[in-house]
Amino acid sequence: MIIGDPYKFAVMFDKVNDWILSDSYDNGHFALCLDGKMIPDHLINAVISTSLYNVLSVLKNIPDNKELFFQGKEQLFSSIYDMAYPSDFEYENDYRYVLSPTVITDESCFVFVVRNNDMIRIIGSSEREYDSYESHHILDNAVITEVTLNKHEIDNIINQIEKTWSDLCVTN
Repeated sequence: MIIGDPYKFAVMFDKVNDWILSDSYDNGHFALCLDGKMIPDHLINAVISTSLYNVLSVLKNIPDNKELFFQGKEQLFSSIYDMAYPSDFEYENDYRYVLSPTVITDESCFVFVVRNNDMIRIIGSSEREYDSYESHHILDNAVITEVTLNKHEIDNIINQIEKTWSDLCVTN
C-alpha cells in the first residue's frame, strides 16, 4: 500500500506473510518515499503497525521552526541530525524532527521534517556511513532529497495513516 504521492512524499508498506512469525505481529516491507526515491532503497522487515504509528505521531506534531526551515538542504540535514544525535554527550537528543521510524534509522537512513506555518519541509538521505570512532554518521557528500508540502497535503496523509493503522490494530 502507498499512502501519499511517492513523487512528493509517501509511506509505503506491504504485509509479507512469510515474514510473520506470530499472529500478534504484522511484519512486512516498510519505506518512506521522497521525490520518487525510496528510503531505504532496499527491502527491510518492519512491524508495520509500529512504524506507521511512529510516522503518524511525528506528522501530527511537526515542530514549527522558521530558522531551521529556511536553511539550505545540506545545512538543514546536518543541523537536525546533530540535534537528534549530538556528538557531545552533554546535550540531550532532540528527536522531534526525526520522521523516519527506528527500523529505517537502524539502516543508517534518515528522514527529517520541519514546519514553518502551513508549509512542511521533509528531507532525507539513504545509507550514511557510520564512523564508530566518532559515534557519528558521515554526512559529507550526502545525497539529500527534499520536498516541500502544505499542511493540507500532510493532513490528508495523516487521515489515511490513521484509518490504515486502526484497521491494522483491529485485525491483529
